[in-house]
Amino acid sequence: GPMVIEVLINDPDLKEIDERETEPDVTVNGQILRMVQATDGNWYAYFAEAGLALAADGTAGAPGTGLDFGQSCTAASTNDNFNRRYSDTDGVFFSGTIAGGNADGSGLGDCSSATTITDDGFMNVVREAKTPTQPSGANVGLGQIGISANEFPAIQLYDFTVDGTVEVKYNKGGGQQQIDLVYLDDADSYADLSLDRTSYPRGAAVHMVITDLQLNIDPTDEDSWTFGTNNDETESDGTSTHYQLFNENGDVDSSRATAPGASDAIPDSARPINMRLLNFDDNGVLIIDRDTQNTQVDVLTLVDNEDQEIDDSSGTYLGAASSTSPQDGQLLAHSGPVTFVETQSNSGIFKNTDEGDIANVMIADDALRGTTATIDYNDSAVSVLV
Repeated sequence: GPMVIEVLINDPDLKEIDERETEPDVTVNGQILRMVQATDGNWYAYFAEAGLALAADGTAGAPGTGLDFGQSCTAASTNDNFNRRYSDTDGVFFSGTIAGGNADGSGLGDCSSATTITDDGFMNVVREAKTPTQPSGANVGLGQIGISANEFPAIQLYDFTVDGTVEVKYNKGGGQQQIDLVYLDDADSYADLSLDRTSYPRGAAVHMVITDLQLNIDPTDEDSWTFGTNNDETESDGTSTHYQLFNENGDVDSSRATAPGASDAIPDSARPINMRLLNFDDNGVLIIDRDTQNTQVDVLTLVDNEDQEIDDSSGTYLGAASSTSPQDGQLLAHSGPVTFVETQSNSGIFKNTDEGDIANVMIADDALRGTTATIDYNDSAVSVLV
């Protein structure tokens, strides 16, 4: 899918930050990957598959929300003003505003007239990149290689073949290091959901774990996914999937929440993502049937924890205007929102339990003994028995 890959070179021979070092020679399927030195002495770069990075970027709402990759440029259009750094890629995303850059994912922008990049922090898929080496004397430029201000992090783009190998090589004098990745079209076969047990008493927390590497978009920070879990055909909102409504601490950027009382207010970050566009198959969608036997008494109840906060009283998300019918893209409380946060950056393991061991799904206090609910991820439902 559109996951971002981080390449890190930790070479004792190239770690000086106050004297000139040579940029490591790194390639992706034979194409040059430009490396930038950080203040820890290591060298970093980020890359993604070109087509799906653009598709993911096109799902973002307001700048800096959802799967915002930043602003894109063709490789050729960065040549004159960026020292041909990205000429061997198939395009590049920058984190801020660049003249001619494309921000809607419809294609790569023509940045041939650009000379600067504004630090807008739009890139929401590499949130905790390291700080580039600072200039020192005449020989050490920003990031060692003399990048422009706000040029890092950049996500370099390459076209990959489905089910093909992605060869990442470090061509070091005296020996080559290589790591092979496989670009899959069926990553859902590696995705599953598990529960801490199969039967629960009333009032018990239901701790869930989703293992899905395809949900691991940002290699530098814990990813957060919020699922609208209802699949009731009588509800017009149904299931939905949302990226980074909340950060790993359960906080929401004030720019992503609309002011109460606005007549048509919809949080841009609550726009649902069409996961099929991003090479997700049955994974990427969570469905919960709270009353499998149709007893009219729900087995499960959804609650807030430190990873999410939903305004149940107004029936809408984060102070958005109340509406008798769900507005396009609005995540309503009755859509059954459940947030999963990655256990650590780059793990691909996600839990609905916060750091205080509080889960956001519980057995209802009035649940009927012997009844069940089902929780379905990746078209593999598991039962919860009271």
